[in-house]
Amino acid sequence: MFSLDYRGYGLSKGSPSEEGTYLDAQAAYQWLRKKGFAAQNIIVYGESLGGGIASELCAREPVGGLVLQSTFTSLPEIGRELYPWLPVRLLSTIKYDTRSKLPRLKIPVLVMHSKEDGLIGFRHSQENFAAANEPKFFCELQGRHNDEAWESPGFDSAMERFLEAVQHPHNIAAPK
Repeated sequence: MFSLDYRGYGLSKGSPSEEGTYLDAQAAYQWLRKKGFAAQNIIVYGESLGGGIASELCAREPVGGLVLQSTFTSLPEIGRELYPWLPVRLLSTIKYDTRSKLPRLKIPVLVMHSKEDGLIGFRHSQENFAAANEPKFFCELQGRHNDEAWESPGFDSAMERFLEAVQHPHNIAAPK
């Protein structure tokens, strides 16, 4: 497992920007490739905001699969829900538009979300799942937005089916 802090987050220096976070993800990807990891063995996992970055990385680079956990369809969409009195769609210059990238991806996708998520509504996961190509998998999590996904019933079996599709992409008929 490899994780990173985007510029301006955690211990990383700099100022965050949408394109900057995309470039940070690409730099991490290139580091893995230089360390000898084959593209098809790299699974990109994005949680919450990270889903927008992960989906962009998958659109830019060849990878084995994509996991989206508790991810919104786009930042303007979640902003509109959280601040319905503001013209968020008109004002937002930052998009992180996960949903629009998914139809272009030809890799296995696992979407996970909880109906109990009080920050990002469950419908975002349904729309992301609908936009993804086969093979695609869905896992309904339990708990709040930042609860541990792996503690949810069904997580293990969903991950196993997803990983099987990553390992054998042409031999799997993915259930919806």
